[in-house]
Amino acid sequence: MEELPDCKEHGDALIICTSGTTGRHKAVVHSFRSFSTCIRAYSQWDLGIYTSQDQVLQVAACSWILHMSEIILPLVVGGTLVLLRPNGHLDMDYFSQTLVHQQVTTITIGPG
Repeated sequence: MEELPDCKEHGDALIICTSGTTGRHKAVVHSFRSFSTCIRAYSQWDLGIYTSQDQVLQVAACSWILHMSEIILPLVVGGTLVLLRPNGHLDMDYFSQTLVHQQVTTITIGPG
């Protein structure tokens, strides 16, 4: 098995496509530092805002940076990631039942 390369603070971590404020699609490269800062901002683990008791619902499309944050947040604090079935976010009965049955404590939903 090959050794994994070292992660450099300013090295490329991921690419997210965005329209930003211009409405024109473009790819944005996030460095490891940028991405880890984003995760720290969401997790606020040192403030105890999110804990291992949290049930985080993953709803953001994979083209949004929030998608990665929703997945990594429960991993960082030892919580639980709750996934919906495909297109489950479009079925309000299923969606609301999932919130109740899975006892979701954290959900981030943007406009649109």
